[in-house]
Amino acid sequence: MLSRGRDTMRRLLTLSVLGVAMLIATMVASTLAVFVLFSPVRRRIQATVDRRFYRSRYDAAREIDGFAARVLDEVEVDRLAVARARTLERTMQRASASWPRSGGDR
Repeated sequence: MLSRGRDTMRRLLTLSVLGVAMLIATMVASTLAVFVLFSPVRRRIQATVDRRFYRSRYDAAREIDGFAARVLDEVEVDRLAVARARTLERTMQRASASWPRSGGDR
């Protein structure tokens, strides 16, 4: 009789441990599925927001991508240098400008 009780307890304990493990596995699988399914949607939304509100950064990224494509096709070093200079002019913008003060007592 005591042995039968131990077997029952052992089975219940095994089932509860397996149940918890299955619950954790289910939670992990569902989290990964949500991430995989919604990651492309999030990227598209983020790209739209970036284009709308951070236009200069978006334009700079497009310029750099265009320059990278030109680098692959261009073989003449002089043309590549000109393309690099144009790309830098278009993408590099000062955040602020200030004049240095003359004299140390001001």
